[in-house]
Amino acid sequence: MHRAPNPNSRVVQTIPPNAQIDIENCGPDWCYGSWRHLFGYVPAFAVAQGGSPMISPPPPPLVVAAPPIILEPTFGWGGGYVGGGWGPGWHHW
Repeated sequence: MHRAPNPNSRVVQTIPPNAQIDIENCGPDWCYGSWRHLFGYVPAFAVAQGGSPMISPPPPPLVVAAPPIILEPTFGWGGGYVGGGWGPGWHHW
């Protein structure tokens, strides 16, 4: 890692192979970032972009909904007999 984007600039630190560094920006020749709290420039050809593996969340549970049951309305009286009994169809017992 260099202090400036120049191979002849002072070396800030040596980064081991496969180390994970934080890149802030990258140009065609140099990338600027940090490793172990020191900032500097790394040749772009030496940087492989990988990032942390992303673990995808599990899929949502499968929900199967049954079609709605629509009951026809029922008409009629479910209670006791109401009335005087003198209408059509009335019989005296």
